Amino acid sequence: MNEKMMEIFARNIVASLPRNKRKLYQFIEGIEDSLAQQSMIKL
Repeated sequence: MNEKMMEIFARNIVASLPRNKRKLYQFIEGIEDSLAQQSMIKL
């Protein structure tokens, strides 16, 4: 499958999670994005 299709599936799965699990997932994803940005800046 292509990346765009996988992104759509992931979004649908996250949307179907119970609210507390969805919020936790989004929180962790935000931290991962922040850490990735920091590591790119330090290179």
